Amino acid sequence: MAYLLDRTVFASSQYQNEAIYFGLIAIFGGLGLVLSYRIEKKELYDNDLNK
Repeated sequence: MAYLLDRTVFASSQYQNEAIYFGLIAIFGGLGLVLSYRIEKKELYDNDLNK
């Protein structure tokens, strides 16, 4: 995704945009943690109802 953004949206800039790569790593890493938390919370809630 960062490569596509670098080549299309930011193609007019003369400099390489390394910050896009690190920024997307942080964003998607955070989204993965939030998603993992929500899945685990749902499983815990479902297990409490079955007991």
